[in-house]
Amino acid sequence: YQQLCLFSDKITTNNTHKTSETFRLLNTGSSLKLILYGNVGSIKCYLAQIIAQYSGKCLTIKQVDNKIHSSDIMLETANVTLHDSNAIAFFLSNSQLRRDDDLFASSTVLQWMSYVQNHILPMVSGWVLPSLDVSVLEDTKINIKISKADLLCALRRLDNIMHTRTYLIDERITLADISLFTALLPLYEYVFDPHYRGQYSNITRWFSMILNQPQVKCVVKNFSFCTEAT
Repeated sequence: YQQLCLFSDKITTNNTHKTSETFRLLNTGSSLKLILYGNVGSIKCYLAQIIAQYSGKCLTIKQVDNKIHSSDIMLETANVTLHDSNAIAFFLSNSQLRRDDDLFASSTVLQWMSYVQNHILPMVSGWVLPSLDVSVLEDTKINIKISKADLLCALRRLDNIMHTRTYLIDERITLADISLFTALLPLYEYVFDPHYRGQYSNITRWFSMILNQPQVKCVVKNFSFCTEAT
């Protein structure tokens, strides 16, 4: 039993050392091979790529293969493998994006990211994805209406919040902004036509500002706003 415990402690110590070394390389700007597996051009890939641009990290993108399910994403380094998009975003980010300088601000960043992933993104998918299919069943149409109504309600709250703000948290861009921006990309590209954008001018102003950031423009290329809802 004692030998087993010693062996287990040794494994834990070795893994901790490897992970600490990985973080040291990331934080010191040393070259570290970062490979992202995912659907190129997807929301999850965009999120990771934009964050890497802000953090100055070199990220190699590879289209998914049999290693992971097509709807998932995975980041590999020499010592670390991550599968959750928010975990990958946090790992790739720098202290400014995470707001490490302020515990409350950092907690708020995590709160926004969780809200986007668990609420905003499902509603966007529920409205946009079925709208792109010409052969939609009647039950699906009902679900679209529900997702649309819920999302517009959430966007109204966001629009009110952004009435007096430049960014979601204080006066600098964070993971919260990038997370929400990438989640709303399909909305603004396929269904949020000028009629809707006029009704939600504050969140649209914020979206356009993020879209035109150099770190974003070099990732999200050839984007065009919806002119007529699909």
